[in-house]
Amino acid sequence: MNEQDCQRNIRLMFVYTFLINCIVILPVLIPYYRDVIGLSFRDFLLIESVFSATVVVFDVPTGWLADTWGRRYCLIGSAFLAFAGFFGLFWATNIWQAIACEILLGIHVALSSGANSALLYDTLLSRNRESEYKKIEGKRISFQFYGACFASILGGYLYTIDAHLPLSVELFFVAGAVLMTWFLVEPERHKIRTDKHPLTDIRETMVYALHGHREVAGLIVIMLLLFSTTKICLWAIQQYMAEMKIPESFNGWVFAGVMLVAAVSARLGHRIFPACKGKIALQILLAVMILFLLVAGMKNTYLGLFLISLEGFFFAYGMPRAQESINRLVDSGRRATILSTASLATSLMFIPTSQLFGTITDSWGIGNGLLVHAAILAILGSGAAYYSHRRSHQERLTATGA
Repeated sequence: MNEQDCQRNIRLMFVYTFLINCIVILPVLIPYYRDVIGLSFRDFLLIESVFSATVVVFDVPTGWLADTWGRRYCLIGSAFLAFAGFFGLFWATNIWQAIACEILLGIHVALSSGANSALLYDTLLSRNRESEYKKIEGKRISFQFYGACFASILGGYLYTIDAHLPLSVELFFVAGAVLMTWFLVEPERHKIRTDKHPLTDIRETMVYALHGHREVAGLIVIMLLLFSTTKICLWAIQQYMAEMKIPESFNGWVFAGVMLVAAVSARLGHRIFPACKGKIALQILLAVMILFLLVAGMKNTYLGLFLISLEGFFFAYGMPRAQESINRLVDSGRRATILSTASLATSLMFIPTSQLFGTITDSWGIGNGLLVHAAILAILGSGAAYYSHRRSHQERLTATGA
């Protein structure tokens, strides 16, 4: 690959990332399912659970496909699947059609996940510029947030004009993303992925953690609780606003704020309470998250809306500290596996917890849903913290011969 192709790939990846993340329907997805398709909040979370399961199931097969078929073709196929998914959602009239569309979108995410970063890395590697990867990848990710913020503001206003308008504009952006991928140049491939299924990794890792390193097991449980909750809060925002009778036009501004907070937290998080690290940081975040859910659940207020909207901060601030703790506790041969396993297991954790949350919310309101979820977090989080602390204490006694 020559330098001209290298530079073109970089520019195209920036534009592609911006366009594919202009998810105009995102801030009004729950109102769309409710008003247009006639689904409840629990139905919506069921559909999102199917989406999460699809991403988990197709993660490794699509990774193998990227290594054998090529990153460029995977990104092209991924963009076409995104177009098909959103196009189908435009015409969907029942839950089964919506589920089919979310499966397409789940495969789209799995197909592009890793392929985009791998194509960028291999592009730079072909010109011996791999040392620039961290800087350029960071810039590419920033375009992801810019696209999401722009689309969120746009989607909220378009929905008030016509409920189908956000998806119509969405298709325009996705078509642009398809066009960008078409002009990419496939670099020589340098990295090969494992063909082990992620569910196998989850089983092997949990056996290792429970029987060989129980402090890691406690840490993983806290990660599951915290990061599955941030995803639930992302969707709870729209339901919370609906019960407060806030017009959908404001959804976009709130979601744009969530994305900006996440972007700033990811970029500057290392400067915020730098002494707060590792497992202690996650335990504090979980405790604060429980407190925020309790306050938001007591009564639907603007303060409550603000508190659950801070989920972007919890994720962006907490994830690097989770990774730091894993890196400190686990040998290099298992680090990547445990980190990827925790991420995939979080998606699986979202499935049952979101269904319980949706059922309670539909029956007794978003406030009660938040309160029950806070209680579950408190019980499981306390158990995980005690389990981890007890194991650490036993290991220290063993080390000192006490």
